[in-house]
Amino acid sequence: MKIPLVICLAMASPTAAQTPLCAWNGTSLSCPNQPVPQGPLTPAQPFKALPTPQQRLAELQAQADFDRTLIAARTAQDAKLLKVLEQADGLIAAGSCPDAETLVREKAPTEIATVTSRCAARK
Repeated sequence: MKIPLVICLAMASPTAAQTPLCAWNGTSLSCPNQPVPQGPLTPAQPFKALPTPQQRLAELQAQADFDRTLIAARTAQDAKLLKVLEQADGLIAAGSCPDAETLVREKAPTEIATVTSRCAARK
């Protein structure tokens, strides 16, 4: 019976006002009695200014130009691959699987499994 009474008295006793360890000042944490840490999460140098709208627009346009160039290059590469596969399909239809496999092995090696399976299905 004494233990619950002690706990109740300890909880009811007035405590001295405590200052918080750190406080948010609107932009960062302010921790009194602690040195300001220097490390990867707290840079010693101030941050760079944000780019102007014109600079950001130029960056976005440069990225868009790069993306369009990359898409055009991939489209051209896919068109070449499709042309080789069409030629290989023609050779397979004509009954010349070794020629089709040679063509694909030289010009589109990533598609050799496709042509091999088509030749096997044709036999």
